[in-house]
Amino acid sequence: MTVDELFHQFVNDPRLDNVIEPLKRSNDIFDIIQPTENQHSKILAWLFNPREGHGQGDAILKDFLYAAYEASDEHVHANNKFFDAWPPSRIARTGFHGICLMPEFCLDSGKRLDLLMVDVDNEILIVVENKYGARYSTDQLKNYYDEVASTLRQRPAFQGFRTAHIAVDRNYRRRQGEEAPPAPLNRWAYVDYRWLERGARRAELQLKRGNASASLVMAYCRAQTDYEPLPLREASDTLAELVREYRPLVDAFARAKKVAVGGLTPTDLRDDLWVYVHHHADMVDRMITTGALAFLEPNLRRSMPGVRMDTYYGKQYVDLQLADWRVLAEDEHSFWPLSIKVWTADSGSDDSAQFGLALYYSPAECNPQHALVLRQALEEAGPELRNGRQAASDRTLGHVKSVGEAAVEGRVRQLLERANAAVRTVLG
Repeated sequence: MTVDELFHQFVNDPRLDNVIEPLKRSNDIFDIIQPTENQHSKILAWLFNPREGHGQGDAILKDFLYAAYEASDEHVHANNKFFDAWPPSRIARTGFHGICLMPEFCLDSGKRLDLLMVDVDNEILIVVENKYGARYSTDQLKNYYDEVASTLRQRPAFQGFRTAHIAVDRNYRRRQGEEAPPAPLNRWAYVDYRWLERGARRAELQLKRGNASASLVMAYCRAQTDYEPLPLREASDTLAELVREYRPLVDAFARAKKVAVGGLTPTDLRDDLWVYVHHHADMVDRMITTGALAFLEPNLRRSMPGVRMDTYYGKQYVDLQLADWRVLAEDEHSFWPLSIKVWTADSGSDDSAQFGLALYYSPAECNPQHALVLRQALEEAGPELRNGRQAASDRTLGHVKSVGEAAVEGRVRQLLERANAAVRTVLG
């Protein structure tokens, strides 16, 4: 079958309706614009405000404090005092409906905190520095900490208040292999945006109950995390089926996208395929990026039938676990504490598909009954776990940045063996 014949068959495929319509609905405001750092801080203030109309109450603020608690065990001074007094059990049973939020709070020196929160009823101050993917300046964080201490914490009005200093960086977990922050950076707790996934799930349920205001919450949370609402996941799965069936056409789409407007010939301009690629740019982009994973994932399922797999085509990765690992989770609502991730990697100048993979260990999701023994067993299986930032939300073992499709299965099997050896030590 020629590419033209395949193209005509493709545009008449009834499954396309199940892809194009959800993608239209997913083009929300955060797919179109990228907020600046200051705008992110204002959006966070809106989400944290229990009195706003997003319908989440103080739940998102609690999610944030839970994440900061998990990241605070290596930090010192004010943060240690704060989280000693505010463990998750106390956060869960406390209401924060009286909290005051001040984005871009101006200190006496003229420096601005991205967000300051003051809760008079609970006697707490929360200082938030939001770096949207940028590196933190040691001097900047030190100066903020010192000035908050001298101009806020020492004032009589705030005597007895506990203060948390929390730095938010969407990309921070990608740098989790680094050593723990040295002084004075260790005065701050560092979190990424993954804690927003719980808010996205709640918002999706609220939308089903008719709460239209939850759409903005879900849009922002989805844009900052790996979370995909169900309609979009279903559309991504359907798109993967189409990619597998129309593989030569995907290659033709990729070639058509490379034809710049300035280089068009009269023949190109009248080419239905070129026009289609630009009429449905979002879908075509997804088809091209989904291609490598769409071809790999069925092969993994066939060769490893006993392995549980969740494929996220929209976010371009596969999660793999063995069913026995589930008993290690803290409760039925927790994420998997152990998971092997395989994701599409940059192929560089080489057109061949490349993948990254690693075993992810999430201490916060592990049942406390098993946590210590599992940690020790994993350190035996992967000594690299003893290094790096111990309070990271995710720790990685056997991290491979780039490997060809033919080698992925063997690497996954090696990681499964290492992980399962540790799990057997725990479970017997």
